[in-house]
Amino acid sequence: MIKIDSETLTYLLTGGHLNMEERRERGVWPHPPLAYSAVLTHMVQLIQNQEWFPCDLSEGREGLVIQNTGESFVCHSLCYSAFGHPIISGQSQQVFANPEEAAAYYLKRDLRLPGDLDGWNVV
Repeated sequence: MIKIDSETLTYLLTGGHLNMEERRERGVWPHPPLAYSAVLTHMVQLIQNQEWFPCDLSEGREGLVIQNTGESFVCHSLCYSAFGHPIISGQSQQVFANPEEAAAYYLKRDLRLPGDLDGWNVV
């Protein structure tokens, strides 16, 4: 059974997509389901070790962006107008005291997990 490597999982968690040729080149095809607990653990490590995930607010990414302030984890949710970045049509923030809650919130709200992560079944 082939397991997903850290680099590939990080790429998928940032919203990346791999076509079949890329999956074969990375040695991750065919792929078994991923355990939600393992994905959550990986996500926690990511957000604990960097200030922003998957990017900072200046990149104009819609959806959730997590900020590690050192004291809390802030999930910024942004929607841009039909005119695009930088015109914001909606925004909100959710603050979490620990990385596990922030990571679970991101996985559920932004990636809709457990479920499908670019073809990987997360259970």
